Amino acid sequence: MDSDQKILAFDTATDFLSVALYFDSQVQSELTASVPRRHSELLPEFVESVLKYSAIDLSEITTFAISIGPGSYTGLRVGVSFVQGLVASIGARVVAVDTLEAISLASSPCEEPVAVVFDARAEAFYAGLFDVHGLPTPIFKSGIYSIEELAKKISSRQKIYIFCDENVAEKLLSLITYTELINIGTPQPSAGAIARIAEVKTELGQFTLAEKLEPKYLREFVPGKRKRKTIL
Repeated sequence: MDSDQKILAFDTATDFLSVALYFDSQVQSELTASVPRRHSELLPEFVESVLKYSAIDLSEITTFAISIGPGSYTGLRVGVSFVQGLVASIGARVVAVDTLEAISLASSPCEEPVAVVFDARAEAFYAGLFDVHGLPTPIFKSGIYSIEELAKKISSRQKIYIFCDENVAEKLLSLITYTELINIGTPQPSAGAIARIAEVKTELGQFTLAEKLEPKYLREFVPGKRKRKTIL
């Protein structure tokens, strides 16, 4: 990586908020926390913290790397809008990274394929399967599946490591055939992983215009009705 390159990475795709600063081929500072429905409120504070820790000014950032889903409609919109605002302010380039691909990086290097699965609600799941001998390469790309569809896609693959909640693993185990499934923990996003993948994309010139940055929603957003408070 060019020693002058400094990547500020974001992940707002789930209940977690993660921001990381990356240069000299390593994560210099990272802040990650579960902050349901508070991404918009806390994102500026997280950015300020990671920059201050490494004594870097926002104007020194050359690339913004962002997780573009699949994930929460609201979280993804917050992240995309924030990055677009930063680009308008300082003019850095943008790299978009698949959320599940970045999560799978936590298991690298791994001899067996690694799946990442998390609940998309309404009896559907976001899932992808990756080769993680080095940086993740999709075996099947991130998508949205029913539990039956997902079980069919990962059956007959000998052995798979999987990031998922325990209840999801139990459902899959009851449906898959000819596959040993090893659960290695609940998926947790990391902006540091986003930055590591973005480093390679930067070297390959795989940038996205800020105005064309589009999250991978994978399903239509249907706003829920607010519950009325009853005063007794």
